[in-house]
Amino acid sequence: MQSPESMQNNNSSFYPLTVNQALALGRRMITYPCIFLILCLPLTIIFLAPGSYPILLSPMIFLLSLAIAALYRAYAVPKWRIRAFSSVRNVHQLQRRAEFAMLIPGDLNPGLKRFEIWSADQKQLWAELQLRFNQADEFKDQPEIPAESKVYYSVWIRLFYLLLSIVSIGFGLLLILMPGENPTSWSALWGYIFGTGIIIGMGYFAYHSIRQMLNRKPQIIISDSGIDTSLDGFRSWGEMIDVRIISRGTGRYQSFHLVYHVNGRSMDLELDGLNKGRKKLDQLIRLYRGRYMQHTGSRGSAGIQSPIRYFL
Repeated sequence: MQSPESMQNNNSSFYPLTVNQALALGRRMITYPCIFLILCLPLTIIFLAPGSYPILLSPMIFLLSLAIAALYRAYAVPKWRIRAFSSVRNVHQLQRRAEFAMLIPGDLNPGLKRFEIWSADQKQLWAELQLRFNQADEFKDQPEIPAESKVYYSVWIRLFYLLLSIVSIGFGLLLILMPGENPTSWSALWGYIFGTGIIIGMGYFAYHSIRQMLNRKPQIIISDSGIDTSLDGFRSWGEMIDVRIISRGTGRYQSFHLVYHVNGRSMDLELDGLNKGRKKLDQLIRLYRGRYMQHTGSRGSAGIQSPIRYFL
């Protein structure tokens, strides 16, 4: 393997892996083995072991499989990091997409890095590889992507929310119209109040979903010149700083936002419910920003020297 110092001065043809190949390698080295250890291993033990003891001990077996998977991941992630980041030209793009694929911790869960087990040699190699992050990614245009891309509210997502609202409203009506044997009991009164609350809340949610479903105006237009949003209008790539796709909340309450700074103001546009996901939007932002940099001759096209940074 070449040293990181010499590799960063080489032409991109000297790097044996593309970003997609490195991510596929990460799934084979990290994701798939962990899934097997968490799910398949305990199921195999339960079905193959005789008697009822495995079923009774299934919670402990599942916790043990989690611990084994976590231990495997602690050793596998450093190995993949060194192999992938020393074999790929565009390390910034690989970093972002690896975080998207949950192969490595992102800004939202930096504490997971403490659960990685690094040898002294691996730490030294990774420290040397950090020099590669000082150079910008190599920009490669995709001519098949047009000069601008429009992002709308997703009709299918809004239709799903609308159907969910209708079902919930129906449940609220049942609580009101079918109070039980005694319509004046405390339980019936609670059903009236709870059912009314469901109808009001989900009725507003349905109204909001219908409005967005019928709104066919583009919410975001990303082009070679900049970004045009329903929140802030058009902004050139040259005037925007720190464009990021970030996540707020966790689990079912997690939402994604496009944020950037312009003229000293911070802008924040929610991305949930659009017909393009965060991964696709990140790729489009990088592509159109790279075209702008290439056209204007600016430094740092799609790289770390660019005023645009990506986090997730």
